[in-house]
Amino acid sequence: MTTNHVSRFFPVPGTFLRPVGRIYWFCYEVMHIAAADAEGPDHWTMRRWGLNGELQPYQDEGPRGGSAMQYLTSLERIAPGVWKDNDAASYEPIYYRQIDVGGQKELFA
Repeated sequence: MTTNHVSRFFPVPGTFLRPVGRIYWFCYEVMHIAAADAEGPDHWTMRRWGLNGELQPYQDEGPRGGSAMQYLTSLERIAPGVWKDNDAASYEPIYYRQIDVGGQKELFA
């Protein structure tokens, strides 16, 4: 049996994702992704970074500390380089877009 779920396309560790929508001055670096299994959904471990005026990451002293870890679940790839957070609360970003960080290129295509 073959499945065609685009949500299986994960960004590689080291990829930076920024929230889409109103202006957010932070982004996340993907540290690790554990794929969904019988025990639960995908589990994404991310490190928080600030965003400067050029929308590039820098280590800031944000509300939870410059390098606070964030844990997200159930992100679904909806387009190349774009993921939707299906479990986001009303005050959280819903979409995340991959950003180029000083010439960062995907390691695997």
